[in-house]
Amino acid sequence: MSGRTVPKILLWRTDYGWEHRLPPGFDRCGILDMMALPLPRPRAGKTVRVFAGVLPRGGGPILVRNAQRMLAWKRMRDRGDPIPEIARLARGRRLALQCRFPRHVRELAGGLEAEGVRTSLLQASEGGVLPPPYRAIDPGGEEAGLHVALEWETALAAARGGQIIVELGRLLAANSPAGLVDLSRALGVTRGAAGSYLRWMADVSLVRKGEGGFELAHPLLALRFGGTSAPDRAGPQDEERETPPRPPGGFFDPSLD
Repeated sequence: MSGRTVPKILLWRTDYGWEHRLPPGFDRCGILDMMALPLPRPRAGKTVRVFAGVLPRGGGPILVRNAQRMLAWKRMRDRGDPIPEIARLARGRRLALQCRFPRHVRELAGGLEAEGVRTSLLQASEGGVLPPPYRAIDPGGEEAGLHVALEWETALAAARGGQIIVELGRLLAANSPAGLVDLSRALGVTRGAAGSYLRWMADVSLVRKGEGGFELAHPLLALRFGGTSAPDRAGPQDEERETPPRPPGGFFDPSLD
């Protein structure tokens, strides 16, 4: 590539509680949150433009939050791979990709470098530094305990199933109950794979199987994806009702769907 400038993308890793920090030099950047984008429609054999029409206008720098979501889309059939597209964008403007977990940073770096894009890594904090949310509360109080639980559980969720579980949650938030076949088609994965992801979500009380199919464990979980709760299904009577015991082992058999 002699005589040409090699594009470069900043990988901005933010631990729990540091997500709203901006990287150096991006104080006046445009911000694109991947969680706000709809799942691309499948287009067999055609180029899928993930970022067409959604990038902030102008030629200024852009911070892409929750960039790890691109790793899920590239695994889905006929969705297009956003990594080459973001690599092309880096040739015309400064980009920073933000995510939380080191394994996502490594995957993004590998994909970008395969496209001829150099990457550099910055972290919002040094190891051992207390995240901002903990500093304004009693470190021994209940609120701190809730933060700790959230930090642990979100990390554990990412350790198994990865970003496909996030996409399943988004699909169920928008349309539930849903059947296994419909969910596997929407994700672009096999029926068996979709069943495994649903099992993992059930194991951490994120999803349940009702008479009409699979749905989020309770309506408020839809708020994570910009949905709304369903008051008629979450009234006071639900708080008083005892939950029947669940049999041990698997909670459903995909072959029965």
